[in-house]
Amino acid sequence: MPLIHHVHIAGAGIAGLTMALCLQQQGIPYTLHEQDAKISYNDVGIGLSNNIFPILEKLELLPAIRLMGCEIAQFRFADKKLETLKEFQLAKPALSVNRKQLHELLFSRIDKNRLQLSSRFPAAYAVEEREVVVAADGIHSAIRGALFHDIPIRNSGQVLWRGIACMPLPEDFKNTYHDIIGSNLRFAIIHNRGNYYSWYAITQGDAGKVIIPSAAARQMLMKQFAAYHPVVNMIIHATDNIYCNYLQDIKPADRRIPWFKNNTVLVGDAIHPTTPNLANGACLAIEDVYVLSSLLGRHQHGSIDEVFRQYQRLREAKVNKIVQQSWRLGKLMHQPNKVLDKAMLLGARITPAFVFKRVYNPVLEKVPMLAENVG
Repeated sequence: MPLIHHVHIAGAGIAGLTMALCLQQQGIPYTLHEQDAKISYNDVGIGLSNNIFPILEKLELLPAIRLMGCEIAQFRFADKKLETLKEFQLAKPALSVNRKQLHELLFSRIDKNRLQLSSRFPAAYAVEEREVVVAADGIHSAIRGALFHDIPIRNSGQVLWRGIACMPLPEDFKNTYHDIIGSNLRFAIIHNRGNYYSWYAITQGDAGKVIIPSAAARQMLMKQFAAYHPVVNMIIHATDNIYCNYLQDIKPADRRIPWFKNNTVLVGDAIHPTTPNLANGACLAIEDVYVLSSLLGRHQHGSIDEVFRQYQRLREAKVNKIVQQSWRLGKLMHQPNKVLDKAMLLGARITPAFVFKRVYNPVLEKVPMLAENVG
């Protein structure tokens, strides 16, 4: 008799859809619950680090993803005038893709008969003994809130603005990640494919304020970044849809708890949301569900509790490193004091490239379940 006979997945984002594909590939029955009546996704960029390529290959997704995006082989820090502070080649190029297109690809591969829309999955849902609930319902997870009442969300005091622009740019923007910093602001330009470039801006702001529509956001951002190189305002102006989120995470010290309770387990942003400074939130979610689904498929005996404990043990150390590293990096790059801002820019210029690479090393750690000796 198998350890489990059905999995309920709450949330049809990247984590939930990838979990569905992993289970589908192993022949494990599942139901994917999505609270919205229609699935829609933001037209923004997303980065996929090279350590998850074997997972995407196993799920037969990698060739299609390569076609929809482009390799990012170079990373360049620049000041607001676009003068290079530091640049280095990535030993293992990442992929830059359109998040909406990635979602659509994942959605196209799942069994639609297993999808339930307008289905708000309750934390108290009565599951049978050999059923599992996977909470993939994001940073404001209703399931996490019901199971663990006192885990606070940490607010960074920063706002993330994102979009995709189509416009020709000079050759040195191709296959490159530009991170432009200074004056307590940040603007990143990432080649997406052809003449498409994804971008994000980080400004100061408190969570809870009204998120403004694209037209107003466009004017506000162009004003805020007026002192930056003209290419920044050109990109903002060329963007049809601008999306806004407050930068929040959960401090690792505030979630020293099991990632599961009874037959329910949390994955991705539902348990370890991270700020985007290492561009790794989606990758962490994909790693989570691959490890979890592999463990569920391999264990024919024992208890679900044991599977969940092993999942957390294999994931927690890496996740904590990335969450903390991303938080520190976000704070370092935003200096409200002019003297500290200049010191930060000087530090970026004189710091050896290997130090920058070391910051990103945790991102590239191999996914445990890809190792043959892990069971």
